Amino acid sequence: MSWIKSNVDDNSQYLPMLVSQLRLAQLPSVCLRGMVSSEELIRQDTACRDCVDEAKDYKMSLVQPMSQTALHVAPSDRVLPRRSYAG
Repeated sequence: MSWIKSNVDDNSQYLPMLVSQLRLAQLPSVCLRGMVSSEELIRQDTACRDCVDEAKDYKMSLVQPMSQTALHVAPSDRVLPRRSYAG
């Protein structure tokens, strides 16, 4: 965020692409709700908000399992941990 805020006019166009590459669902819930969700630049951009909402939905699904009658939607790559290719 420091880089975006260093020149908001030029750098804010890259914010949705940067946020979409983050694994927001892997952040602690406190960090996701506190620091990420409250950031004004993220709140103003709909694509960024969608990514944050997706991470929050995933976190909530872990805490409160879906009922048997609800449709199961496969989580996207943005919420799953990255695979390790190290030995």
